[in-house]
Amino acid sequence: MFKIIVPLFIFFIVATTNFVINYSVIGLENEQKTIVKKMNSDQKAIQVLEAELAFLSNPKRIRALSKSYNNMKPLTQDNMISFQAIPFKSIQGVNLGTKNKSEKSIQVSSR
Repeated sequence: MFKIIVPLFIFFIVATTNFVINYSVIGLENEQKTIVKKMNSDQKAIQVLEAELAFLSNPKRIRALSKSYNNMKPLTQDNMISFQAIPFKSIQGVNLGTKNKSEKSIQVSSR
């Protein structure tokens, strides 16, 4: 009787282990298929976004849009001023004046 029970017990353990491993593998394969589908859809979305970016950042298109909507023109020297010509607001207790044209200083008055 012992010769029959031990092999049946070992067979039962092996069969149960095989069953559990088989269904675990099936679950992992399904998960892999889902991940691969998601990766493929993400790659297609990335390709679409790259194509949209290439279209939207086309310099000819941007130039045409700026002319039609903003009436923008390139800057000329008449549109620019020097840094020294910018009127700065004075901050209480701080003098942002310059000693001479080439040397800039910040003087803080003490009270």
